[in-house]
Amino acid sequence: MSQEDGSETEQPPPRRRLGRWVYGATVLVFIAYVGWIMGPYLQSVIVRDAAVTSWLHVATSPIEGTLEQNPHAVHGVVDSDGIIMRVRNDRLSHKNLSEAQIRVDHDRARRRNIKRSSTKLSKWMRSGPH
Repeated sequence: MSQEDGSETEQPPPRRRLGRWVYGATVLVFIAYVGWIMGPYLQSVIVRDAAVTSWLHVATSPIEGTLEQNPHAVHGVVDSDGIIMRVRNDRLSHKNLSEAQIRVDHDRARRRNIKRSSTKLSKWMRSGPH
Protein backbone atom coordinates (compact mmCIF):
# COMPACT_ATOMS: atom_id res chain seq x y z
CA MET A 1 0.00 0.00 0.00
CA SER A 2 1.43 3.38 -0.90
CA GLN A 3 1.23 6.54 1.13
CA GLU A 4 0.98 10.14 -0.15
CA ASP A 5 4.73 10.66 0.02
CA GLY A 6 5.26 7.69 -2.20
CA SER A 7 6.66 5.27 0.37
CA GLU A 8 4.98 2.00 0.92
CA THR A 9 4.00 0.70 4.37
CA GLU A 10 4.25 -2.93 5.18
CA GLN A 11 1.19 -4.64 6.52
CA PRO A 12 1.74 -7.69 8.66
CA PRO A 13 0.68 -10.90 7.07
CA PRO A 14 -2.78 -12.18 8.07
CA ARG A 15 -1.22 -14.92 10.16
CA ARG A 16 0.51 -12.36 12.38
CA ARG A 17 -2.77 -10.47 12.92
CA LEU A 18 -4.45 -13.72 13.97
CA GLY A 19 -1.66 -14.32 16.51
CA ARG A 20 -2.20 -10.89 18.03
CA TRP A 21 -5.95 -11.50 18.20
CA VAL A 22 -5.42 -14.86 19.95
CA TYR A 23 -2.95 -13.26 22.37
CA GLY A 24 -5.41 -10.48 23.19
CA ALA A 25 -8.26 -12.95 23.66
CA THR A 26 -6.08 -15.08 25.95
CA VAL A 27 -5.25 -12.06 28.10
CA LEU A 28 -8.94 -11.10 28.33
CA VAL A 29 -9.94 -14.66 29.28
CA PHE A 30 -7.25 -14.74 31.95
CA ILE A 31 -8.40 -11.40 33.40
CA ALA A 32 -12.01 -12.66 33.43
CA TYR A 33 -10.89 -15.86 35.20
CA VAL A 34 -8.97 -13.92 37.87
CA GLY A 35 -12.02 -11.70 38.38
CA TRP A 36 -14.25 -14.75 38.72
CA ILE A 37 -11.97 -16.40 41.28
CA MET A 38 -11.11 -13.26 43.28
CA GLY A 39 -14.62 -11.76 43.14
CA PRO A 40 -16.07 -13.35 46.31
CA TYR A 41 -12.93 -12.57 48.31
CA LEU A 42 -12.81 -8.96 47.19
CA GLN A 43 -16.53 -8.57 47.88
CA SER A 44 -16.13 -9.85 51.43
CA VAL A 45 -13.16 -7.59 52.08
CA ILE A 46 -14.55 -4.44 50.50
CA VAL A 47 -18.24 -4.72 51.40
CA ARG A 48 -17.94 -6.17 54.90
CA ASP A 49 -14.41 -5.10 55.83
CA ALA A 50 -13.86 -8.75 56.73
CA ALA A 51 -10.09 -8.67 56.52
CA VAL A 52 -9.72 -6.38 59.53
CA THR A 53 -12.88 -6.24 61.60
CA SER A 54 -13.08 -9.92 62.47
CA TRP A 55 -10.00 -9.45 64.65
CA LEU A 56 -11.02 -6.09 66.08
CA HIS A 57 -14.66 -6.62 67.10
CA VAL A 58 -16.54 -9.09 69.25
CA ALA A 59 -17.39 -12.20 67.28
CA THR A 60 -20.15 -14.68 67.96
CA SER A 61 -19.42 -18.27 68.83
CA PRO A 62 -21.53 -21.43 68.83
CA ILE A 63 -20.91 -21.72 72.58
CA GLU A 64 -22.69 -19.11 74.70
CA GLY A 65 -20.69 -17.45 77.44
CA THR A 66 -17.71 -15.23 78.09
CA LEU A 67 -13.99 -15.82 77.81
CA GLU A 68 -12.28 -16.70 81.10
CA GLN A 69 -8.87 -15.63 79.88
CA ASN A 70 -7.49 -13.44 77.15
CA PRO A 71 -7.05 -15.28 73.88
CA HIS A 72 -3.57 -15.82 72.49
CA ALA A 73 -2.10 -13.41 70.01
CA VAL A 74 -2.30 -14.35 66.37
CA HIS A 75 1.27 -15.70 66.29
CA GLY A 76 1.25 -16.73 69.97
CA VAL A 77 2.39 -20.14 71.18
CA VAL A 78 -0.22 -22.53 72.57
CA ASP A 79 0.63 -24.24 75.87
CA SER A 80 1.31 -27.99 76.01
CA ASP A 81 -2.25 -28.69 77.20
CA GLY A 82 -3.57 -27.42 73.86
CA ILE A 83 -6.15 -25.08 75.36
CA ILE A 84 -6.53 -21.89 73.37
CA MET A 85 -9.28 -20.31 75.47
CA ARG A 86 -11.99 -21.25 77.94
CA VAL A 87 -15.61 -20.19 77.63
CA ARG A 88 -17.62 -19.79 80.83
CA ASN A 89 -21.43 -19.74 80.88
CA ASP A 90 -22.87 -18.99 84.32
CA ARG A 91 -26.45 -19.28 83.06
CA LEU A 92 -25.99 -22.83 81.81
CA SER A 93 -28.28 -25.48 83.25
CA HIS A 94 -26.42 -28.13 85.24
CA LYS A 95 -29.08 -30.76 84.49
CA ASN A 96 -27.09 -32.41 81.69
CA LEU A 97 -23.91 -32.43 83.76
CA SER A 98 -25.73 -34.04 86.71
CA GLU A 99 -27.28 -36.70 84.47
CA ALA A 100 -23.89 -37.47 82.92
CA GLN A 101 -22.28 -37.77 86.37
CA ILE A 102 -25.04 -40.19 87.48
CA ARG A 103 -24.44 -42.34 84.37
CA VAL A 104 -20.68 -42.34 85.00
CA ASP A 105 -21.17 -43.38 88.64
CA HIS A 106 -23.60 -46.13 87.56
CA ASP A 107 -21.15 -47.46 84.98
CA ARG A 108 -18.27 -47.44 87.47
CA ALA A 109 -20.34 -49.42 89.99
CA ARG A 110 -21.33 -51.88 87.26
CA ARG A 111 -17.69 -52.28 86.25
CA ARG A 112 -16.69 -52.98 89.87
CA ASN A 113 -19.43 -55.64 90.13
CA ILE A 114 -18.32 -57.29 86.87
CA LYS A 115 -14.69 -57.24 88.00
CA ARG A 116 -15.64 -58.75 91.37
CA SER A 117 -17.69 -61.47 89.66
CA SER A 118 -14.87 -62.15 87.22
CA THR A 119 -12.39 -62.50 90.08
CA LYS A 120 -14.68 -64.94 91.92
CA LEU A 121 -15.22 -66.96 88.74
CA SER A 122 -11.49 -67.17 87.98
CA LYS A 123 -10.75 -68.30 91.58
CA TRP A 124 -13.46 -70.92 91.32
CA MET A 125 -12.05 -72.15 87.98
CA ARG A 126 -8.51 -72.37 89.39
CA SER A 127 -9.62 -74.24 92.51
CA GLY A 128 -10.07 -77.41 90.51
CA PRO A 129 -12.88 -79.73 89.45
CA HIS A 130 -16.13 -79.44 91.37
